Amino acid sequence: MSRSFTYRLEGDIKRYMNGQPDKEEAAGTVLKASLPFLKADECVSVKGQLSDIAQDMKEDRRQNQRSRFHM
Repeated sequence: MSRSFTYRLEGDIKRYMNGQPDKEEAAGTVLKASLPFLKADECVSVKGQLSDIAQDMKEDRRQNQRSRFHM
């Protein structure tokens, strides 16, 4: 069984990452903090989930910057 973030946990992770200037570094911090609770095969899945969250946040920021520029 592969673990994934609950909706609430994902929200908590996003709030933490929003407060960090480097999203990839923040994702790495969350992954390192999660390692003691994960099986070896789950690490890959969690790393992918965190990468997706970081990419989505960076894209959202780019879109917000573009929309402010065009106002």
